[in-house]
Amino acid sequence: MHRQEHRTDNNKELLSYDTSSFIINEVEVCGPPRKSAMPVLLVGVYSSAGQVLERDFIRRNWSAVVRTNHKIRVLFFMGVPPEEKDMEIIRNESMHYHDIIVRNFLDTYRNLTLKSFAFFQWSQRYCKGARYLLKIDCDMQIDLLRLLSVLETGRVADTYQCGKVFFESHPFRNKQHKWYVPPSLYSKKLFPPYCYGPAYVVSRRIASKIAKQPIPKDPFPVDDVYMSGLLREKLHEKLSHDFLFFHHHYAKTQTKIVKGKYTKYIMTVHVLYEMKH
Repeated sequence: MHRQEHRTDNNKELLSYDTSSFIINEVEVCGPPRKSAMPVLLVGVYSSAGQVLERDFIRRNWSAVVRTNHKIRVLFFMGVPPEEKDMEIIRNESMHYHDIIVRNFLDTYRNLTLKSFAFFQWSQRYCKGARYLLKIDCDMQIDLLRLLSVLETGRVADTYQCGKVFFESHPFRNKQHKWYVPPSLYSKKLFPPYCYGPAYVVSRRIASKIAKQPIPKDPFPVDDVYMSGLLREKLHEKLSHDFLFFHHHYAKTQTKIVKGKYTKYIMTVHVLYEMKH
């Protein structure tokens, strides 16, 4: 059984948002401090309180391989939900599955950058030996064993591994837009190249560099632009894209498992799950 750290802050204390602290933590996921105990691949699934069915689907389907393959670890990363009743649901789920990490920041879409820092900084504190880290959204399908086999070949470039790279993207200046970026935060006309956000892989070396960066006081509202674009450039790292890795398909019909023509890809994005037990 993994030792679990819980803190029972009241709402007033949570609103202080000490983003360096973890409200719910699993400190022994990566085992004792022996090299052989460390995973090859650490998977950080970005989730939120309301995605209970998505987490359940992931546990029963594509992350089920972790029960028998100790080279992979899968954890769900969250912030603090606005409603205390949702925090209680997360605590209960965490006590049952021991795969949830909650950091002390308000879990909103525009705080996704803080969730990324939570993942990378947690990895360097509690799972430093993991050779690769996969950031992935909660509405994804992935063949973890196939991804692991590709990574273990040793032929993967030590870069940000993206399935798709955006070039010459413009910031949204409409204040009503979901991805609005104020000129005071970013004044240039174009973003640097960045990974399409639902998933990317980085090496331990890059994860370590990310984790050492200070958490921004004013989080950039578009997580993938910041983490794999602006911060990546600051760290002088490169992007690579391989369509074998991530196939960006928006499913028109509900499906439980990625089948047929999609099995040649490691990952399929934004598949509509059939949430049935």
